[in-house]
Amino acid sequence: LEQAGCSVARHTLFPENNFEVAENMLERLTPETDMLFLCNPNNPTGRLINGGLLEKILHRAHENRILTVVDECFLSFTRAGVSAKRYLYQTPGLVVLKALTKTYALAGLRLGYMLASDSALLKKTADAGQCWSVSVPAQIAGTAALARGELAETAQPRPGSFMEETRRLVETERPFLTESLTALGVTVFPGEANFLLLKSEKPLYEPLLAKGILIRRCENFEGLDGTYYRICVKTRRENMKLITEMLPIFNIPLPG
Repeated sequence: LEQAGCSVARHTLFPENNFEVAENMLERLTPETDMLFLCNPNNPTGRLINGGLLEKILHRAHENRILTVVDECFLSFTRAGVSAKRYLYQTPGLVVLKALTKTYALAGLRLGYMLASDSALLKKTADAGQCWSVSVPAQIAGTAALARGELAETAQPRPGSFMEETRRLVETERPFLTESLTALGVTVFPGEANFLLLKSEKPLYEPLLAKGILIRRCENFEGLDGTYYRICVKTRRENMKLITEMLPIFNIPLPG
């Protein structure tokens, strides 16, 4: 955006209300704004935008002719998330971004798609893009992923399907991680995605890296500092390893 000569304004979220997007965002949506970016769920907080508020935001943006881009790359991990794609045809200035990379564990194979009802906008986007925007390995992996029988954003995945098992795992392990980390004295912010935002006064990155565990430092997110970290929700075995390796950091003896 800055390379294109845009002036960027950020809407700050605060830890006091768990980084929730609130009604005051509507005040920022004026005719002076040309474009709005939303992440739902947000990164790195994992918070969903309330469905009623999302509709209000999209309506206000449409009234003020604001091109709105909603990134839903992590929405498929949630059960309560409301996709903005239902508003595509009534709000031509809306763009929804989806990705298979996160949902189907295709790290390194960037694969996603854009939804919009404005054909002129779609053409301009295609004209500005690369001729070969998806590699052959990404195409093969994407085809194999979709052969599982459902799209990533299916609201009601089939029982026993890959998406249903993925959501079930996240819904089981996220509370486990939250309780375990809270017991260590770490502040865990509530989130609905497949990751959690933490705040720890004790440094975590270097000690865990020395044990072969890589977590995300968050000081390069505007508004956060070096005490914030993001971790993935993984399998019980991997989550147990994380907690076990964190015990010495908080001066808690290892079991056994």
